[in-house]
Amino acid sequence: MQCNYPNCKKIYKLDIDSNNYSNIYKHKHIKKLRENEKKNRNSTINIIGTKKKEIIDLKLLHVIAEDNRPINMIITNAFQDFIHSLNSSYSTPHRDTIYRKLGKEFLNVKNNLKLELKNMLYGCITSDMCLSSNKHHFLILTLHYINNFFNLNNRIIALQEVDEYKITGEVLKKKILGILDEYGITDKIICGTSDAGPNIKWAFDNLKDDFNNFHCFAHKLNLIVKESIKIVEPLLVKCKSIVRYFNQSVKAHQLLKQIQKEDNFNYGFDEIYYELINDVVTRFNSTYFMVKRIQLISDNINECLDTLKQQDLILSEEELDDLDDLVSILEPFNEITIFLSGSDYPTFNIILPSLAALIKKVETMIIDSDNIKNIKDYLLIESKELFDKYLRNDIAIISTFLDPNYKHLLFIEDKTQKNKIFEKIRKMIKVKE
Repeated sequence: MQCNYPNCKKIYKLDIDSNNYSNIYKHKHIKKLRENEKKNRNSTINIIGTKKKEIIDLKLLHVIAEDNRPINMIITNAFQDFIHSLNSSYSTPHRDTIYRKLGKEFLNVKNNLKLELKNMLYGCITSDMCLSSNKHHFLILTLHYINNFFNLNNRIIALQEVDEYKITGEVLKKKILGILDEYGITDKIICGTSDAGPNIKWAFDNLKDDFNNFHCFAHKLNLIVKESIKIVEPLLVKCKSIVRYFNQSVKAHQLLKQIQKEDNFNYGFDEIYYELINDVVTRFNSTYFMVKRIQLISDNINECLDTLKQQDLILSEEELDDLDDLVSILEPFNEITIFLSGSDYPTFNIILPSLAALIKKVETMIIDSDNIKNIKDYLLIESKELFDKYLRNDIAIISTFLDPNYKHLLFIEDKTQKNKIFEKIRKMIKVKE
């Protein structure tokens, strides 16, 4: 460890195992730095006043608690410079102080939310399960509702550890009901969205009477895409091997970077270096991002692999053609996933028109590769089945009809089918002709 004091180059060895930092703390410059920090803190209080500093500190704590910001953001140099530019007399509290006071501010935010939710008429919830790096399971519950100003709000109302040995549907149901009861909104929740996990799906299906559970559309679409690309599994395995090779070899990584720099200089491109992207099983469309990046710099990758005598990883012309077609066929599925994953606008009303547009786009695509043609056929069959399934869903139909953009249901080309749906809508909303 090197001393950060100006013009001091003294280096200390750290004994991490024993946690012995006494020699560092005895260093005169460390003492000076600590004394300067203390003086700055005291001078801040003297210049802006104790009460004024307390008010600013509370505002800072409110930002962390209200917007779910990480505490580490506060201690970064960039954030400190930003604060200093706003008020050079103010210094942020020590991290220990933030930790100590944050609990109280969090309770204030939570109580204010409870008061706001008393005026909520109806709401819906979305859930997710995540696994931390130390193998702890957490349940995340988000509430979606319209406030008194007719604004759509999204609030995370729980991030709770699920520490039971078996995380069954019954366990999750009790957790969710406990959270809703705490906020006093159990009777106001009318629907929810979850993924296809058997436990969370069971919990939502059996949560309470008059509760509609909808399987996450983006998750459904992702499962269809994952199943379809198994047709080119050997090519995807090779792509993953290429990514793994460049991530594990410093030499290969640096050479790829150098080759890209030379290309940028020779062709007058901007100095942009593209990293390879890993395929992450739990991330939507990650396979698409991986193959798209490989396709983008395939010439550079092959040149690098040839230089390093890694002929078994070099992509052939046929494989490159397959990658081109694969990227083309997966791109609209990525676009619709992003569009229908929005949280600042309703999405259930745009599922049917979006699916119809997706099917039409895929049908008109010209694909040369036989393998990708098979993927295209599979995706079309599954997408049409999904479209028909949502056409049979009363809530999907009525929500689409109530959207002024789609009230004429122009995305349904079959007139007979459209007339039947209009008749069904009339009965549902009890409108007389």
